[in-house]
Formats: sequence, structure tokens, C-alpha cells
Amino acid sequence: METSVLARTLETPDTLTLRLASALTIIPGQFIMLGAALNGVVVKRSYSVASIGSGWLDITVRLQPQGVFSQFLFSTVVGDRLELFGPFGRHFLWKPSEHDTSVPVVLIAGGTGIAPFKAMIEAAQGLPVRGHVIFSVRQGADVIYANSLDAWRAANFPVTVTLTRPSEEDTANW
Repeated sequence: METSVLARTLETPDTLTLRLASALTIIPGQFIMLGAALNGVVVKRSYSVASIGSGWLDITVRLQPQGVFSQFLFSTVVGDRLELFGPFGRHFLWKPSEHDTSVPVVLIAGGTGIAPFKAMIEAAQGLPVRGHVIFSVRQGADVIYANSLDAWRAANFPVTVTLTRPSEEDTANW
């Protein structure tokens, strides 16, 4: 099916979230594939669904210096059209409304691996589910969804961010 870019959010200097038009029914933890013809060749890549709304979904992309498709996605503008396939995935799904609330959830991610957890945490908002997120990135500037962390804490999902290669500025600020 065809989709269009509804919005673009630069999360970090090399990470972008694209909001795509979609009528798909997504379960947190699923992924989609995006495709486009680049230089006469159809290229497809898989992306975890990072957020689910009514009529849209978000994906988060890290720019790869040699990545033809990530560079293409970074060059998109609102209104650009892409091919969307899916949703896919059966083994990494979470339906928070069916979760045993006596058992806390622990989510551990590094880099863009936080994307499917964002959808899961948002799906759990307003439910008596509680958990903890451990999120590892190289430096403070690499924290994806930095503007969402306070909302996650308020939704009973406090976040611990670990820095594996802190900069001098990180050492002073973290």
C-alpha cells in the first residue's frame, strides 16, 4: 500500500522520526517495511513501529553514512510517498491490557532499539501496568525521544539512561 510522510521530527543529529499515514491495525512490537525506487532499483527496509495513532504510525531511523535507504528517508519532506508493507511480527508483541499487573515490566534497549518500546509504553498509558526502562546510548546527545521520558515516568515507566562513551560535556551534566 502507499503511504505519505505526515511529519518529520529530528530526534538527535542522526536520528529521525517519520510519521506516516496508515490505516493499519498495529500491535505494539510489530514492524513494517518501507520501499521506494532508488536509481531504478526497488529498495525495502524494515522498521519497528515506534508509535501508533488513529490514521498514522511513527518509525524512527538512524542515518547510516553508507545507508542508501536511510539517506533517502532523511531527505524526504512532508507529502512524499512511500510503499508500506505489513505489519509483521508475532513474537515480540505486547498487549498491555492483557498484562498481569502484579508483574512489573523491564524494557532494555540501546539506540534505535527503543522504538518498539515507545509504542508499548504509550499503549500502556492509563492502565495499571508498571515497569522500568533501561536505555543505553553512547552520549547524552544520542538520547532518542528525550522529550518523552518525563511522560514515561508519569506513566509508571521510569527511565534509567546509561552512557557508554560520555563526552566531556556529558560528564559535567549527567
